[in-house]
Amino acid sequence: IFECEMQDYIKNYSLLKKLVAKKRYIFNQNGFKFEVDECLSFKKLVICEVELESEETEIIFPDPIKQQIVYEVTGIKEFSNYNLADR
Repeated sequence: IFECEMQDYIKNYSLLKKLVAKKRYIFNQNGFKFEVDECLSFKKLVICEVELESEETEIIFPDPIKQQIVYEVTGIKEFSNYNLADR
């Protein structure tokens, strides 16, 4: 989506009154796609998302990520984009 299209979308739809500002880094390693979001609205909040084929899949985290993991937030509604935007 182009920036001008996004601006029109924001103007026309009231559901987008709240947004989460974040910087996203995407990389592939060990057969996984890692999406790391640095939430600019929250000091020191960084969330890493990895899509899995099943819940039983063992994730092989790259060392730089593995060393920074503090808490697993899967399924915790407070960490959804919707709820983060509401803060």
